[in-house]
Amino acid sequence: MNADSASRHVVELGRLLEDLRPLGIGLWQHQYDAAASGGFVLVLGTGHQCVRFTWDGREFVLAVAIADVQHGVGTCHWVHDASIGLPDGAGLFAEIASEACSLLGPDDCAAAGEKETA
Repeated sequence: MNADSASRHVVELGRLLEDLRPLGIGLWQHQYDAAASGGFVLVLGTGHQCVRFTWDGREFVLAVAIADVQHGVGTCHWVHDASIGLPDGAGLFAEIASEACSLLGPDDCAAAGEKETA
């Protein structure tokens, strides 16, 4: 990983967050590891659910887990939802947007997401 890769990651993350903001989906946590081939953990959520995306930059696999938000409890009980292979990371942030939209967004979210990634 180099500075350009980290910079691109931050730019793509910013675009993702801007696209999801009107849908009521926001950033809850983000951790980036340049030493792990750009691997990262990203948690997006609404007031009642959150989704954790774990990107393995070496294996090109995006793991998705979902949890209900339990107010007053310090831990989430994550349930694995999917492991998605993305050769060379192609379309990574578009896939995250699509998954976040389908798992957290309003009913008309899928149509809005298709418009944004087209």
